[in-house]
Amino acid sequence: MTQITLELDQLIEQKYPCGFHVPVHIDLGDFLEFADDDWRFDISLEEVLADQKVAVLTFTAADVRERRPDLTEEQAWEVARIGRDDFVRERCHLDFLECTADGLFPSVKRQALDRVYRLKFSVRERLSITEGAHPESRESTDRLHQWLHELAGIERIARKLPDRITGDPAAEGAIAAALDDLESAIIPNEMKA
Repeated sequence: MTQITLELDQLIEQKYPCGFHVPVHIDLGDFLEFADDDWRFDISLEEVLADQKVAVLTFTAADVRERRPDLTEEQAWEVARIGRDDFVRERCHLDFLECTADGLFPSVKRQALDRVYRLKFSVRERLSITEGAHPESRESTDRLHQWLHELAGIERIARKLPDRITGDPAAEGAIAAALDDLESAIIPNEMKA
């Protein structure tokens, strides 16, 4: 957690170098000098920023020296400062945020394709088991091939969805419903748990 220390007496002195006027003139230096309070406050920067829904990435000299212990403190600070500026200027942070968002909240297209691939894998696994088995398993093999054919059709439709926000909720719903139906047939309930 990043802590910052604010020295209130210095902040007030900077803002009001000549004191301030109320019905009685108070010299801030005298007031703070004789006050019984400690005018230093430790504030959690993360908490303050979190309240404002702001996430901050910091580059510290210590981070740099962890990777490059041969650098002096001043050199490490220069690397951290320039590295931060380059990171922001090159907009690398936006690519990273986009990848994080895609991982946490995949698009409808990505979710559909992931489900298709998982179901195809499951069907192919069962197909490899049943193809060399008894002749009476022919009906089961035919059903597995039919499922693969249906999954290929759903995959073609899902690939046509946009990568991001889509304006066709009906297509998304149809794909999800078709996958739900196939999934319930392919993967028995006892295997889903």
